[in-house]
Amino acid sequence: MPDISSRVQESRVPRQPGGAALVSYVLPVFDEQDGIRHFHEELVAALGERPEFTYELVYVNDGSSDGTPGILEDIAKNDRRVRVVDFARNFGHQMAITAGIDEARGDAVIVMDTDLQDPPAPWVAQTSMSVS
Repeated sequence: MPDISSRVQESRVPRQPGGAALVSYVLPVFDEQDGIRHFHEELVAALGERPEFTYELVYVNDGSSDGTPGILEDIAKNDRRVRVVDFARNFGHQMAITAGIDEARGDAVIVMDTDLQDPPAPWVAQTSMSVS
């Protein structure tokens, strides 16, 4: 995996009232029924290693034509941190990212692909934020 630390400036993340900073993960998804549960499990495990933050996971279903929407609904039902934005048709990766950012409530937003070409753990571990 490439070293992203030299390309990412440190963010100043304000604290949530009375608690940890909220980090929003925006997760565009298109026809990922075979891997989305595994991705979610890996992301949740990686986030568990960073207890200094709270998280919301904004999955954006970009008009999937397979079983992805039902799987995302089930994931959201079982994880209160998950929200799903569901497009009626495919609008493309960039529009999915934009919609997810628009829906994000966090003090910081991280966009991550869900195809597991880049496993979540190393990226979550390298996230660097100053909390003020």
